[in-house]
Amino acid sequence: MKLLSFLLFGFFAVVKLNGLDIDEQDYLIEQLNDIRRDVARLYNIENMQKLMWSKRLQNEADQLDIQKMPVNPPWRYVFYKNYTEKKDERDLTDSIIANSEHLNPQQNEIACAKKNGQNFTVICLLGPQNSLSKITKYQRGQAKCTGQLKVEWRTGHLCTTPDFTESWILMYISELNDRRKMVARTKNITNMQNLVWNKELNDAAWDFLWPSRNPNDELPKDRKWRLTGFDNLAAGLVYNPTSNRVASFNTTDGKEVTFRLDEEHFNPLQSKIACLYRPKLRKNTNYWCLLGPEDSDAGIAPPPTTQAPLDAQVTTPPTVSTVTSSATSRPMRTRYTTEKITPEPPPTQPKELEEYEEQDGDEYDEDFPTGKPYHYDF
Repeated sequence: MKLLSFLLFGFFAVVKLNGLDIDEQDYLIEQLNDIRRDVARLYNIENMQKLMWSKRLQNEADQLDIQKMPVNPPWRYVFYKNYTEKKDERDLTDSIIANSEHLNPQQNEIACAKKNGQNFTVICLLGPQNSLSKITKYQRGQAKCTGQLKVEWRTGHLCTTPDFTESWILMYISELNDRRKMVARTKNITNMQNLVWNKELNDAAWDFLWPSRNPNDELPKDRKWRLTGFDNLAAGLVYNPTSNRVASFNTTDGKEVTFRLDEEHFNPLQSKIACLYRPKLRKNTNYWCLLGPEDSDAGIAPPPTTQAPLDAQVTTPPTVSTVTSSATSRPMRTRYTTEKITPEPPPTQPKELEEYEEQDGDEYDEDFPTGKPYHYDF
């Protein structure tokens, strides 16, 4: 029987307790995907799917009581002692692959959380299947991925669904929405939108940020988005209205556009987002995100006339006002502003939801009052 001396465990990652550490959990998921890729390649396994972080599973993992594990849950799970121990070499056989939770080809969702178990510290939930699936192998010349699954372009041996998104992007958007909700509460912003990953923006991000597609780093003149960038994912979660960190780009028709990198992603009017890793585009900026549908910074508070340290500022709720437009201009918009305009007391809920009635357990969320409920599980 075919054997392989293979590295299964020993991932150098730590899952943060009672919180989501994007960089470390993303590293863990990448290590698992590397193993799945190599096993699929060496054993000709059909439809080995690439794992993608799931907010739904993350919520369940965080709330899970390991002393009261549910019976027949809608997911599988695996315990790990830790991720810093010496790597363990294991011989793989067909039976080992078939009974290994993290090698189940039909699973494509994952989320992990740290728990205080007797012989383990980490639990990872895998979905959407709640049972081990049969291992199917392809023959030479046959497709590696069937049905709606397509071959992942980077590796050529893992399969992805049409709506696949990298795990770090999903985790970042989830955390960023939590930060936007926090800013909305403290700054009394009533129209903060919920950011949703968007395929059209993702295509635009590739067209603008990928060097071979845009060697001069020029902005398209007809864009419907703004741009932000940061050195690491943690830095991309900080709201800093006193920052003077900006990036300027020329458009294809010769105009210059400047982006306020520490504020663009907290513009309450933006509701779409797509991110890419693109180092060396600007100094100390490796991650870039496009936000839409607004193509101006009208929703961001004007920069202060004097720069002050963030911890020296006194938090003052800004005025929420309505900008009146003429009959020929765009419809009225409520924007976040600190300008001295005649203030009006913020409504307890948006006008469009004044006659809102709760149905089927649906709850009104004052921090995200507009738009349909959205789930991040792609």
